[in-house]
Amino acid sequence: MSLAGVCWQFYHEVALLQYQSTLLCFASSHICVQFLQTKLSTAHVTNFSLHRLHHVQLDLGPAKYGNTAATTQNVVVLKQLAQEATSLQLLALNFHCYHRAATDILLLSHKVVERLL
Repeated sequence: MSLAGVCWQFYHEVALLQYQSTLLCFASSHICVQFLQTKLSTAHVTNFSLHRLHHVQLDLGPAKYGNTAATTQNVVVLKQLAQEATSLQLLALNFHCYHRAATDILLLSHKVVERLL
Protein backbone atom coordinates (compact mmCIF):
# COMPACT_ATOMS: atom_id res chain seq x y z
CA MET A 1 0.00 0.00 0.00
CA SER A 2 2.95 2.38 0.48
CA LEU A 3 3.65 2.13 -3.24
CA ALA A 4 0.09 3.29 -3.91
CA GLY A 5 0.95 6.65 -2.34
CA VAL A 6 3.16 7.51 -5.30
CA CYS A 7 0.35 8.10 -7.78
CA TRP A 8 -3.34 8.99 -7.24
CA GLN A 9 -4.51 6.90 -10.19
CA PHE A 10 -2.61 3.87 -8.96
CA TYR A 11 -3.91 4.48 -5.43
CA HIS A 12 -7.54 4.51 -6.56
CA GLU A 13 -7.02 1.27 -8.48
CA VAL A 14 -5.53 -0.63 -5.53
CA ALA A 15 -7.45 1.05 -2.65
CA LEU A 16 -10.24 -1.51 -3.00
CA LEU A 17 -7.84 -4.44 -2.61
CA GLN A 18 -6.72 -3.68 0.94
CA TYR A 19 -10.13 -4.56 2.42
CA GLN A 20 -11.11 -7.48 0.17
CA SER A 21 -9.02 -10.10 1.95
CA THR A 22 -8.50 -8.40 5.32
CA LEU A 23 -10.40 -9.65 8.38
CA LEU A 24 -11.11 -6.72 10.68
CA CYS A 25 -11.45 -7.95 14.28
CA PHE A 26 -12.93 -5.76 17.00
CA ALA A 27 -12.86 -6.60 20.71
CA SER A 28 -16.04 -4.60 21.32
CA SER A 29 -18.66 -2.61 19.48
CA HIS A 30 -17.28 0.54 21.13
CA ILE A 31 -13.88 -0.03 19.49
CA CYS A 32 -15.61 -0.80 16.19
CA VAL A 33 -17.55 2.49 16.33
CA GLN A 34 -14.37 4.45 17.10
CA PHE A 35 -12.54 2.81 14.19
CA LEU A 36 -15.40 3.44 11.75
CA GLN A 37 -15.81 7.06 12.85
CA THR A 38 -12.09 7.71 12.44
CA LYS A 39 -11.95 6.06 9.02
CA LEU A 40 -15.13 7.76 7.80
CA SER A 41 -13.96 11.17 9.04
CA THR A 42 -10.89 10.85 6.82
CA ALA A 43 -12.74 9.25 3.89
CA HIS A 44 -11.97 12.24 1.67
CA VAL A 45 -8.27 11.32 1.97
CA THR A 46 -8.34 7.54 2.44
CA ASN A 47 -11.28 6.78 0.12
CA PHE A 48 -12.75 4.54 2.85
CA SER A 49 -16.38 3.46 2.93
CA LEU A 50 -18.26 0.71 4.71
CA HIS A 51 -19.12 -0.71 1.31
CA ARG A 52 -15.46 -1.80 0.98
CA LEU A 53 -15.57 -4.12 4.03
CA HIS A 54 -15.71 -7.82 3.20
CA HIS A 55 -14.77 -9.61 6.44
CA VAL A 56 -15.58 -8.40 9.97
CA GLN A 57 -15.36 -10.15 13.33
CA LEU A 58 -17.06 -8.42 16.25
CA ASP A 59 -17.13 -9.33 19.93
CA LEU A 60 -20.52 -8.26 21.30
CA GLY A 61 -19.80 -9.08 24.95
CA PRO A 62 -22.04 -11.07 27.25
CA ALA A 63 -25.01 -12.75 25.63
CA LYS A 64 -26.76 -12.66 28.98
CA TYR A 65 -26.59 -10.07 31.75
CA GLY A 66 -25.08 -7.40 29.48
CA ASN A 67 -25.50 -3.76 30.43
CA THR A 68 -27.88 -1.48 28.54
CA ALA A 69 -25.17 0.85 27.18
CA ALA A 70 -23.24 -2.04 25.60
CA THR A 71 -26.43 -3.50 24.14
CA THR A 72 -27.37 -0.13 22.63
CA GLN A 73 -23.86 0.22 21.16
CA ASN A 74 -24.13 -3.28 19.66
CA VAL A 75 -27.43 -2.39 18.00
CA VAL A 76 -25.94 0.81 16.55
CA VAL A 77 -22.96 -1.03 15.04
CA LEU A 78 -25.06 -3.88 13.64
CA LYS A 79 -27.54 -1.46 12.05
CA GLN A 80 -24.73 0.54 10.49
CA LEU A 81 -23.11 -2.59 9.07
CA ALA A 82 -26.45 -3.89 7.80
CA GLN A 83 -27.30 -0.64 6.03
CA GLU A 84 -23.92 0.40 4.62
CA ALA A 85 -21.60 -2.63 4.44
CA THR A 86 -23.30 -4.11 1.38
CA SER A 87 -20.20 -6.03 0.22
CA LEU A 88 -19.86 -7.88 3.51
CA GLN A 89 -19.20 -11.58 2.90
CA LEU A 90 -18.38 -12.67 6.45
CA LEU A 91 -19.73 -11.24 9.69
CA ALA A 92 -18.57 -13.25 12.69
CA LEU A 93 -20.34 -12.28 15.92
CA ASN A 94 -18.88 -13.51 19.19
CA PHE A 95 -20.74 -13.60 22.50
CA HIS A 96 -19.51 -14.42 25.98
CA CYS A 97 -21.46 -16.66 28.28
CA TYR A 98 -21.30 -15.74 31.95
CA HIS A 99 -23.14 -17.76 34.57
CA ARG A 100 -24.26 -15.33 37.24
CA ALA A 101 -27.65 -16.55 38.35
CA ALA A 102 -27.87 -19.24 41.00
CA THR A 103 -30.07 -21.33 38.71
CA ASP A 104 -27.39 -21.19 35.98
CA ILE A 105 -24.69 -22.75 38.16
CA LEU A 106 -24.16 -26.48 37.93
CA LEU A 107 -22.61 -27.72 41.16
CA LEU A 108 -20.12 -30.47 40.52
CA SER A 109 -19.03 -32.55 43.43
CA HIS A 110 -15.87 -34.62 43.43
CA LYS A 111 -17.91 -37.80 42.77
CA VAL A 112 -19.71 -36.23 39.80
CA VAL A 113 -16.40 -35.15 38.25
CA GLU A 114 -14.95 -38.66 38.74
CA ARG A 115 -17.93 -40.21 36.99
CA LEU A 116 -17.73 -37.75 34.11
CA LEU A 117 -14.07 -38.57 33.60
